[in-house]
Amino acid sequence: MIKEKFVPAQNTDYIYKDRIYFIADEYDYDNNPDLHFRYTPYDGYPGDMVSSKFELVKDGKSALVDGGFYVNDENDFDIYRVVTADGCEYVYLFVPTESEHLGLFVFDITSDVKLVDTQGYFQLHSILDDGYHLAPILTDPYDMRLGHLGQNFGSYICYGDYEVGADGLPNEISEFHYILDGSEEVYSKADIKVDVVDTNGEVLEQGVTIPKGQHFVPYRTDAESYMDLYLDDGRIVRLTYEEFDSGTIPEGKIGDLFEGLKCFG
Repeated sequence: MIKEKFVPAQNTDYIYKDRIYFIADEYDYDNNPDLHFRYTPYDGYPGDMVSSKFELVKDGKSALVDGGFYVNDENDFDIYRVVTADGCEYVYLFVPTESEHLGLFVFDITSDVKLVDTQGYFQLHSILDDGYHLAPILTDPYDMRLGHLGQNFGSYICYGDYEVGADGLPNEISEFHYILDGSEEVYSKADIKVDVVDTNGEVLEQGVTIPKGQHFVPYRTDAESYMDLYLDDGRIVRLTYEEFDSGTIPEGKIGDLFEGLKCFG
């Protein structure tokens, strides 16, 4: 049903959410023709799937992952089949953790099967009116949104735009990471010097001092050196960091200069 609905008849580029089964090694057999994951389960976890290593098996050949997983009814795998314009085929396996961090394992299954590499991302979701979380589904190999956790203006979840690279791994193509979930009731406790920018990120005014007591709402970041935030008057202002990861700007530490920052993750 999924393939019939989302996969075009011609061999172009596409992504669809796949269901590749995990089979415990004691129940697998050497000549199993189906693409599947084989794992060695840990005992003592009734109802959960726990393993320290696993492998993707295709036509009797396999690619071993030196890492494990712990999933249950509330925290399951996301698996995608990815086909590029030049005919390469990959499996994207997102392995969840209890903290909503995701491990991405990329397998190349164009001919044989091999593990390309692993990367780390953060769960993206929105909250519906009924309280349920809705995670985005990847549908285009050249327009994927993947999430990150930032910790340099309180905690926030942001996303960047990616495309499948020549090696099968996601390759970032966006200039900005847009913030989905951050600290929205933050007020400055000191005067802060900023640059005023437009919606395209172009600097309109440099070295503008914003007096203490102003409301700042995180908007986007380059995830390396600056963050753009909205003020109540509609202006977008840019904080340029001296040390991005530690949250240090010329006036000092973000945690000392602002109140209302929330932390999670």
